[in-house]
Amino acid sequence: MVTGGTLLAGPVRARFVLGYAADLRARIVTLRRVSALLDTGRFPKSLYPREPSAERWLLALRAFDAATAGASQRDIAEALFAPLYRASEWKNEAEFLRLRVNRLLRLARRMARGDYRGLLR
Repeated sequence: MVTGGTLLAGPVRARFVLGYAADLRARIVTLRRVSALLDTGRFPKSLYPREPSAERWLLALRAFDAATAGASQRDIAEALFAPLYRASEWKNEAEFLRLRVNRLLRLARRMARGDYRGLLR
């Protein structure tokens, strides 16, 4: 929060209020990230761990894109999960792929409706 003056007039003094809150650890991580950025001019990988759900989000968005373009669930399964997919088994043994595509599409629809904001916490 800028309480006075301008940020355009040159260097500024940063003040970080930690207080005692339930999210104290998250605030400390943020402070470490800002400190590392100021020291190195870069975002160090060590302070930005890989998001475990990112691969699922990507698959969901790809499935949504394909469905929006008119692809069937079978087409989507074949494109996303080719090693697991055999067209001849779609009706019998590939039910798990249909369900997986269904779940991905539900996730993507929720994200498209605005639930993506919850991912950015």
